[in-house]
Amino acid sequence: MKEIGIIDELTNLNPDLSSNLIQELKNWDRIIEMDISYRADDGSTKWVKAYRSQHNNRRGPYKGGLRYSLDVDVDEVKSLSFWMTMKCAMINIPLGGGKGGICINPSDLSKSERTSLAKSFSKNLGSCIGPNVDIPAPDMSTGSFDMDIMEQEHFKHYGKKGCFTGKSIANGGIAGRNVATGLGGYYVILKIIEKNKLNPSDLSIGIQGFGNAGINVANLLYDLGCKITSVSDSKGYVYNESGINIHSLITRKEETGKIGGDTNIKKIFDHKYDIFIPAAGIKTVPFVDCKYVIELANGPLINENEFLEKGVKIFPDIFASSGGVVVSYFEWLNNTKNVSYNLDKVKSELKILIDQGFDNLIKISKTYKISLRKAAYLVALNNF
Repeated sequence: MKEIGIIDELTNLNPDLSSNLIQELKNWDRIIEMDISYRADDGSTKWVKAYRSQHNNRRGPYKGGLRYSLDVDVDEVKSLSFWMTMKCAMINIPLGGGKGGICINPSDLSKSERTSLAKSFSKNLGSCIGPNVDIPAPDMSTGSFDMDIMEQEHFKHYGKKGCFTGKSIANGGIAGRNVATGLGGYYVILKIIEKNKLNPSDLSIGIQGFGNAGINVANLLYDLGCKITSVSDSKGYVYNESGINIHSLITRKEETGKIGGDTNIKKIFDHKYDIFIPAAGIKTVPFVDCKYVIELANGPLINENEFLEKGVKIFPDIFASSGGVVVSYFEWLNNTKNVSYNLDKVKSELKILIDQGFDNLIKISKTYKISLRKAAYLVALNNF
């Protein structure tokens, strides 16, 4: 992982950083690899690989999502759990880093099979998770339905609440969690607009990925008056130089499961933008002609140096995509400490943390003359 190299490099900038801390962060506390079973609709028992990576809990319980994907493997969850440790430290919430995954195609699962799988994952992890141990959350292809089932299964065996976040409001979730990652990215862009005295209607924006994060940031930016000229998902690409009607595009996605348009989704990289927002997968973005990159996906850039050499400002994943874990933290506080949150409080407290993180990032970047990514890691290390 290049990020391990980054934290090595940053020790030279802050001699007060503990060598023990740096060595600790280069290792993982625990990697759990399991074969778990679920009951198929035909009555058979099916087995799949499942993983949970617990990177570091020096700042608090492990925290991180659970994804369903045929591509998930131990290396992926290890990398993602490291990023979660640094993300929580950078945004300064008292949680550590974890990540999990089940190697399965979620579109193959019926509702009853999905329920059986969720129960199996929660039961098999047992005491390795818990509100003060490790707190999973939704990630790629998982949501509140899965978290509700897992939380109920864990409570049945251990009698503890707050082990999973991203639950439905009826089952202990909080308002705003479903839009949190996109909302956090939106607040980053608001700060860019504010600091540079930009007019939202003058900004052209491209969004790669139209899942939860991409849809929500697109909706917010469209309502702000920004011109979103390109959008892609896994099946299609839509371009309109004058700006796409995002409300109509969201409706189409909800009704058909796709945005339509051109099937050559790589065309999104061919245009010029003021702001480009990767909200899809790891290492899927070649060079794009833009002024700012807002990483709502984890590690999306194939070659970051290409962007830096052209003067592009990259707001890195461990900062720009932190909205989800921040609001998960609020849900955890609600479940375990009885701290109440309504939507207005969620939005205002998330914005405070994003604004503080933004200011710290810019200050450190200017002070040490380093990229925003390196600055984000230095802020994170300084918060340990």
